[in-house]
Amino acid sequence: MASFALPVILPTAAAVPATIKAALPALTVMMVNGALNFLYATLILIAGWMLARWVGSSVHNLLDRAKYIDETLKPLLAKFARYAVLAITVVAVLGQFGVQTTSLIALVGATGLALGLALQGTLANVASGVMLLILRPFKVTDSIAVGDAKGVVREISLFRTALVTDDGLYVSIPNSTIFSGTIINNSRETI
Repeated sequence: MASFALPVILPTAAAVPATIKAALPALTVMMVNGALNFLYATLILIAGWMLARWVGSSVHNLLDRAKYIDETLKPLLAKFARYAVLAITVVAVLGQFGVQTTSLIALVGATGLALGLALQGTLANVASGVMLLILRPFKVTDSIAVGDAKGVVREISLFRTALVTDDGLYVSIPNSTIFSGTIINNSRETI
């Protein structure tokens, strides 16, 4: 049987410089702490992901039993609850790695403000859509007149409201136009 000899290039423990020998305990502690932080962050991420799914489905089931909440608003509220839990989870994971979350939250806020200013018209449609869903001046299947458009409401979404005219034409109107104008609902009051 042939014996194997170690190559000559590998240094022996005595050949390692003293500075590296002195740093080895600190490096070992840093590696163990880093591995533990990674493990804790992974556990937080998994738990947060599962909690977000549970909260989203619980809110969705709770809203399904509610009688007076609009059908269009129910999935929006459930997704909002889910994403809020996910955002808290991401902040907790970053905090586990030592990231200063206060500065990160300030950065996200500034980014949100910049995006809000850039998407001002779109966000006006979203805000108007939410107000239409809350105030409910009309509902799906109502016959309404808004500005130059008149027809039966087919869909109320966050950005636009869809009407079908008497001629069978599909009309899509931005929610900000509807909310800022006069709405005539021909189906609500009967004489």
